Amino acid sequence: MSHSSSSTASQCVYDIPLAFEEGTTRIRGFEPQGAQSRHWRFVEESRKWTVGPMPVADFMRYFLASRQFISVKDMLPSRSAFKSVPARAATPTEIYEPLLAALNKAENQESRCPGFVFDNASARSPHPRRLGYTTPHLCLYRRDHLELVQSSQSQSRTEIGYSELFIEVTADPTLDYFTDPPNDATDEARLSHDFVTHSDDARSTTFMDRALGQHISYVTEIFARQHRHFLFSVAMFGSRARLFRWDRIGCIVTESFDIRAQPEVLCDFLWRFSHASDGRRGHDLTVQVASSEDEAVFAECIKAHVQLQLGAKAEGLEEAVSAHYVSGHVSAVHVLQQGSIARADTIRRYLVSRPVISPLSLVGKGTRGFWAVDSSTREVLFLKDTWRTLELEGHTLQRMSAEGVRNIPPVARHGEVPDYLPREERKFEAHEFQATLTDEFCSDPWTCVLLGSKYSLSKRTHYRLVLGIVGYTLRQITGTQELLRASYDVLQAMSDARIKDYRLHRDISIGNVILVAESGRDVRRGYLIDWDASCDVNDTGASIYEGRAGTWEFMSIAMLDRSAPTRRQTLEDDLESLFYVVLYCAFLWLPHNLSESDLAETMTAVFDFRDSIEGEIYGGKGKVMNRYMRVYTRHVAFGPALKQWIDGIMDLLRPPLRRTYRPPRKSADVGKDDDRDKALAERSKASPGADEGASKPAPAWNMENVERFWAEFLRTHALDKDDRVVHPHPRATGILYSDKSTASFPSYGCTPLRKSPPAQRTEDIASGVHTPIKTPSPLALPATPPPFNVHTAAKLKNCRAA
Repeated sequence: MSHSSSSTASQCVYDIPLAFEEGTTRIRGFEPQGAQSRHWRFVEESRKWTVGPMPVADFMRYFLASRQFISVKDMLPSRSAFKSVPARAATPTEIYEPLLAALNKAENQESRCPGFVFDNASARSPHPRRLGYTTPHLCLYRRDHLELVQSSQSQSRTEIGYSELFIEVTADPTLDYFTDPPNDATDEARLSHDFVTHSDDARSTTFMDRALGQHISYVTEIFARQHRHFLFSVAMFGSRARLFRWDRIGCIVTESFDIRAQPEVLCDFLWRFSHASDGRRGHDLTVQVASSEDEAVFAECIKAHVQLQLGAKAEGLEEAVSAHYVSGHVSAVHVLQQGSIARADTIRRYLVSRPVISPLSLVGKGTRGFWAVDSSTREVLFLKDTWRTLELEGHTLQRMSAEGVRNIPPVARHGEVPDYLPREERKFEAHEFQATLTDEFCSDPWTCVLLGSKYSLSKRTHYRLVLGIVGYTLRQITGTQELLRASYDVLQAMSDARIKDYRLHRDISIGNVILVAESGRDVRRGYLIDWDASCDVNDTGASIYEGRAGTWEFMSIAMLDRSAPTRRQTLEDDLESLFYVVLYCAFLWLPHNLSESDLAETMTAVFDFRDSIEGEIYGGKGKVMNRYMRVYTRHVAFGPALKQWIDGIMDLLRPPLRRTYRPPRKSADVGKDDDRDKALAERSKASPGADEGASKPAPAWNMENVERFWAEFLRTHALDKDDRVVHPHPRATGILYSDKSTASFPSYGCTPLRKSPPAQRTEDIASGVHTPIKTPSPLALPATPPPFNVHTAAKLKNCRAA
């Protein structure tokens, strides 16, 4: 098999725009202010999916072109190639400067990596010694990209968008992230050897963890800025090196080798890399650069659809369009219909530009979402690009649609992603679709444990789904009417799916409800999307799978409990999640009387709280307090109708203490409640059961009762249509960090690694210099909801008194 040289023209897509925070023109993800907690999270996660140490020879054989398929006639001799690189140094600069010179050394127009060139990317950072602003020390680019990268603005991070691989340097060889077992270790000894480096020096441990987090952050950002299914990188520790291969399920790491003593290893790796095809270097060949004619079509169609969905006036149209279109950055994504032979009528071409969702984590679904234009019909659709583990979401949606499930998106096309686009008709074999490989090496005899644990990884397959509707999430609600009516549409979808297809969604969240303007409706319809986490139910109506699924902020109390890993989610849990979605939107975008500080406390306590006991993560403390004592909703002055809806739903979820259930009243009755409540209370004391309201038990929390209450409420109440407000909270405004902020918001879920590390200058860690200092860490993660202020404490006291 031959492999094309990089010297030929490439159709690979580079430097993809990142998604905006919805409703703003601010890039979401990879903010410098959140780097510290983000890196800690990446390191924590990596303990579950790092596979190593793989023998270097095996790494070359499995992942790169074999020498029998490439010529080595022009390969530069490797002997003493890196003799100028010191074994250890005081700073990374002393390592990577001589390394850069050796890598780019050219004789007769050839180099260590023909067709490519290494560049000092770290020199382009505006703040090269500050976390979040750093870039890899050395990046490898195609030669025809170097000038473009060097001429770009330094803060654009274009070097990340065009990097083919990178080399990250730590000056001290004793600060390697990993420790190999002895060369003569038996397979049994390897099974008990811990691959993670342990150090008695806590400061060294901190340095290694943060350096690894920084390395993973670069990989994650490259995946977000390029269409890839895997990536190579190199880590240097003094003159010692490791090779990495990253994909959406984890990474494989080689044994350590010394480039001074074994220069042929790195030289061979780079030579093979340069002779590999674009696909063998990790690029997704089913995404290509669009033509200028395609771009003009895309821009026209997107502009028209934005106007249709938002009714945007001229002054707001350009900003709204910029959330989907960036000039000069339009690509063509190809989707092969699932199970079809590849030919002209089974492969559809979709034009995309800026995604509305960018992948912000390395391992997982890696979902991108685009407003897409069908190049043949000019129809505007939604294209979801993801890495799946369970059943095909397209099949699920098609089956539910056939069963008559309402308010779910129609499927235009879907299919797994092949390795390449064929030039002639052919049927792809199972192994010719893009899938992760890290999972296939977990049981190899050379693998070691991580922090005492063995890993078990599930294969992910690249998959695309094109939906026939496109719109905006609930973050763009216009008022109370649209929120409650669109959420009721979602309730109908949930009910139909459970009754007609025996299916639970399991991820009811603000991002999974899409508002779509349709003819014949005065408010946008709500569609429930993202069914890839859904599953069938068992005989009791519960999920066939145990454990949590969904988005933390909106999970039910039961699924946030310590026992959640062994629980099975139910429709009642999904109903509770839908209530929290509505409540979340009400706090952020509808009128109420909370101050900025009270709103911040409420959002943190109700939606963000998490803690751990003996390694078991749990949450929901604020939700429990509100369910039983209405701590966070009782005294909030929402609009009268919305307040009544919230109280009615809370009555179903958990009847308040010493209060009886009453059916929803009409808007005209609001304001007469106090007198009626007093009268009912007096009559109940005098003669329990004398009043029908007092004697009637509260309905149970189930779909039938919630749907009945909601439908009757919408029928009998006039709701505000345009009462949207944007409260001063980061999740409402999209401004997650202030200009002077040094920590992320919020940073929940980043539990300590090993022990809480002593502080170290983040700028020194970013630059690879190991310089401990005595100042305390600036990052403090709240383990409990913030303490109540006097106003909130009074509310709680009144609730208990009731």
